[in-house]
Amino acid sequence: MLLRTETNKSLRPEDIVAQTSVMMIGGEDTTAYTLAWALFELAKNSKLQDALRGEIHERPRTSRGDVAYDSMPLLNATIKETLRMYPVRPWTYRVATKDTFIPLSESIISTTGQRLNQIQVKKGQLVTLGFASYQKLESRWGEDSGQFKPDRWIENRVPQSDAIGPYANLLAFSGGSHACVGWRLAVLEMQVILSELIDKFTFSLPAEESIEPRYMTNLMPTNSDGQKRAAFCVQRV
Repeated sequence: MLLRTETNKSLRPEDIVAQTSVMMIGGEDTTAYTLAWALFELAKNSKLQDALRGEIHERPRTSRGDVAYDSMPLLNATIKETLRMYPVRPWTYRVATKDTFIPLSESIISTTGQRLNQIQVKKGQLVTLGFASYQKLESRWGEDSGQFKPDRWIENRVPQSDAIGPYANLLAFSGGSHACVGWRLAVLEMQVILSELIDKFTFSLPAEESIEPRYMTNLMPTNSDGQKRAAFCVQRV
């Protein structure tokens, strides 16, 4: 059996298995950490958590009877806002393959006082891409860019033009030819798991512990001692 792609190239079963393994293994920790951050924000905001639970109880269905996760505005807004505020890879690196210039959407002032509209990059130069910085840029996301507000996605207060990532104009899954191949699977996993958890349990934060972000290969939740940990008080609904 062969699977035809849009470019009319054939994918053999062993190719599909190999790519599936990459998505399942490579996306395990990253998806888990994103879910932990989503639960962290929901645990801090009981009204948001109750509103999401109400939407989940409605469970819109497709014509085939499946749960229509993409038709749940608050669920998807919560996932998008979590990816915006807590990208598991806050930055990445690229190496320039040739001399070029990077155009800037807004001019900047250099350390020498010169106003620049583009930045020169030499072949072989290492370029750092700040995903987290972009996703909290006030000029792009608004004055409340540093706050967790899923409503911004429902109220259409999010930039819609010049999308640079495969999902929601975010760089959480990188972009271009290096975009995460498993981003759609990751989103579906988060939709399903969040729906099941919030439907059955309530989450709150324990008074004696804190959850803080720490970058260790991925942006993961840690306690005050720097240990990987996300403690919640959980009760069945």
